[in-house]
Amino acid sequence: MALYEKNPLFAGVPEAELLPLLHCLQAKKKSYSRGGLIFGEGENVSELGIVLSGRVNTVYEDAFGGRSI
Repeated sequence: MALYEKNPLFAGVPEAELLPLLHCLQAKKKSYSRGGLIFGEGENVSELGIVLSGRVNTVYEDAFGGRSI
């Protein structure tokens, strides 16, 4: 719970209401391997993600195969 409590998104939410709120939001905790793909370009995304630990790189690939991070 401490990871959620430190997130500004949940600032001001009393501890007793945090679990019911996460349940209502259908929150799920997912882990990804280093270098793993969270979602690809053009993929429909219907969920919000919060990085609790680690890092995420956003990669843009152009039509010529060039990559920008």
